[in-house]
Amino acid sequence: MIRVVPVLLATVITQVIGSLWYSPVMFLDIWTRHAYPGTKPADVGKDSPGFLGCAYVMSTISSAATAAMLGFLLQALGDDLMYWTVVLCVLIAAVQVPHFAFEQRALALCLVNVGHDVVVVATMSAVILYMS
Repeated sequence: MIRVVPVLLATVITQVIGSLWYSPVMFLDIWTRHAYPGTKPADVGKDSPGFLGCAYVMSTISSAATAAMLGFLLQALGDDLMYWTVVLCVLIAAVQVPHFAFEQRALALCLVNVGHDVVVVATMSAVILYMS
């Protein structure tokens, strides 16, 4: 049975990471410059008011599903969860990088987005493993 508290805590922590990652404190300016060329960070989402809210809801659902899956994997893998998390993070990057290349998107945007995903999955695994 998956332990609910570690999954919920991992979800909340990764939402905090995402909020910081895509904030002016970290990578907002770089991300905006490459994801929305010619747009100021404060103007992202102004044309479609539900855009950011929908993105946040989908991010929370995705985080909770990923944390639940990692909680399930912990039962099967035990202490090897962190090893397989590294493998998963490499796969996450390997799958996403070609999309950025084919779309001819900036390497900086790729590094910000893929870096976020890798940090989030690694953090979730660490939280779930530590609390279990």
